[in-house]
Parts: sequence; structure tokens; C-alpha cells
Amino acid sequence: INLNKGDEYWWNAVLEGEEQIDIDKINKERSMATVDEEEHAVLDRLTFDYHQKLQGKPQSHELKVHEMLKKGWDTEGSPFRGQKFDPSMFNISPGAVQF
Repeated sequence: INLNKGDEYWWNAVLEGEEQIDIDKINKERSMATVDEEEHAVLDRLTFDYHQKLQGKPQSHELKVHEMLKKGWDTEGSPFRGQKFDPSMFNISPGAVQF
């Protein structure tokens, strides 16, 4: 018998009428082998951001905004042209960039 879940949630029991499963006794951790590429990328980014924050360094969303600002910083018509790019001039909120 092959049972497929329609949605991802904890079952109370495998079969109707069966004794309920005590989910407090279940290991709820997922193996990294079961994580798809997209979820793995998010976990990698969150880990990177955590370590950057601990070290007082820019997190991924800040680095992304700095990259975009630096790209346009010295372009033709920019009021900042000729000035040194200083990322510390900006306070970038976590919601500034969508990944």
C-alpha cells in the first residue's frame, strides 16, 4: 500500500479508528537530504545572514542593495559621480530586497 499526503501536516493516525499517534514522541526534524534546492538555498542564505549579523557585517539583503547602488553610483548623470561609494551611508531594511 502506498499512501500519499495531499497536504503537509502531521497525521493523527495512519488509519481511521486506529489509536492516535503521540506526535510529542516523534522526531520532527527533517533530514537535509529531503530538502529541495530552493529550500536549501534559503537555509544557506539564512545561515550566511546569521553569521554576518553576529560579526556586525552586512547581510545578504544589504549586500544586494549595495551592489545595485554601486552599479549606478558612478554612471553618467548620477549626482554621486566621482565620489567614493560608502555603503555605511545607507540603512537598509530587511524587506528592501526580495529573494
